[in-house]
Amino acid sequence: MKAAKRNRAFYGQYRHSADEKGRVSMPADFRPLLLGKRASFFLNRGFEGCVMAYPEEKWDRVLELVNARPLDDENTRWFKRAFFSGAKEVSCDQQGRILLPQFLKDYAGITTDVVIVGVSDYVEIWDAETWEKSIEERMGEYGKSAEKMVESAVRGKKPSEEASEGA
Repeated sequence: MKAAKRNRAFYGQYRHSADEKGRVSMPADFRPLLLGKRASFFLNRGFEGCVMAYPEEKWDRVLELVNARPLDDENTRWFKRAFFSGAKEVSCDQQGRILLPQFLKDYAGITTDVVIVGVSDYVEIWDAETWEKSIEERMGEYGKSAEKMVESAVRGKKPSEEASEGA
């Protein structure tokens, strides 16, 4: 009997401090999944003021989606400019640290303390204070969101299918 393939995912949160050069240690648990064939991964502006870290395979899927958009739309062109100008390929040094580019630190308001959060198939890097405030503000919605996801799963529908039915 063939064993089922186990999908690996990023999960958990880790608090780290950037050193004087702006380097941040990536959690040891995340490194094998983040570092692809090229021994690197991709950073970009994230949502709600974080920096997103994509493993090579996920980055390639995101690029396909972004590049599938037509260039004859001004909003698409502006999105692509913002998206690609905010991207940076990085590698870990021998101590497992990455150098966060200054423009991404500025975007996310990162000074010294960061929280690195696993989000299934990608990673988010947050300024620690911003993370704490955001999670505190949104935890009240967690139960309702979880309930909707479980209801959708029981009915055998994806959340995106549920949203389109309600429209």
